[in-house]
Amino acid sequence: MSAIAIYLRSDQLGRRNLDHAIETGTWGFTHDRPHYGRITRGTSVLIASGFSHPTLGGSPRRKAELWSEGVLRRIAVFRAESGVRPEGTLLRPDEVENGELRYPFRVAIKYLRDVRDIEVAQLPTDLAEGFRISAMTGGSGTEVAPAVLPTVLG
Repeated sequence: MSAIAIYLRSDQLGRRNLDHAIETGTWGFTHDRPHYGRITRGTSVLIASGFSHPTLGGSPRRKAELWSEGVLRRIAVFRAESGVRPEGTLLRPDEVENGELRYPFRVAIKYLRDVRDIEVAQLPTDLAEGFRISAMTGGSGTEVAPAVLPTVLG
């Protein structure tokens, strides 16, 4: 796998978990998915948040044509440093606060940079659709083709 596109909820919890991922170098998923087995060292991990549509507001759960009219406030770009593996320790702030393991499938990541305020229409279709599908599936992430990377990675 060359890249995974993840859409993260844009509320305070989502921002806090993303900041925590940057600090700890770890991202977690709630459920195992077949494509996680293809995440290896060097895979690009792109985490988007802050979708906003000019007339319909901030819900990312939109049809493709409406999604493409919006803006993503942030895309955090990471590189995977490991594959996804199950872990049993509490890590993220909401796990610790609730005493409940919520993200047991984890990958070590290295933060590279942020891309801010990018129009969805400026993204390659595969990447934009990957973020949209991820938003509609609870942030589970979607595999995207290698051609999407130059746009985001500069």
